[in-house]
Amino acid sequence: MSGASAHKSRTRRQARRLAADLVKGKMPASTVDLEDYLDRFPDDVFVALDGFVEQVASSGADDAIALGYLYLIQGQLERVRRRGGVCRVKRTVGGITVESIANRK
Repeated sequence: MSGASAHKSRTRRQARRLAADLVKGKMPASTVDLEDYLDRFPDDVFVALDGFVEQVASSGADDAIALGYLYLIQGQLERVRRRGGVCRVKRTVGGITVESIANRK
């Protein structure tokens, strides 16, 4: 499995786990696995954004897996904010160029 494929696979797996709770009408519980994923793979935010765009294009914005991706993105962005530091990232996601800058406190 290539590096990009591994990133996509682990991110999709997390989104699907979150979607299972969302389908039941409950907020996903924070698990050791989820927290470990969010802490160890902050760059997967771009993979999650790509996954969200692909899921919305194929199944619509109300799809549970699309919402799972949004939940992941929220957690990843919270960690970026908490870490602080100067970070400039440019990436094209769904045809949109995203530039992210965070300043160290």
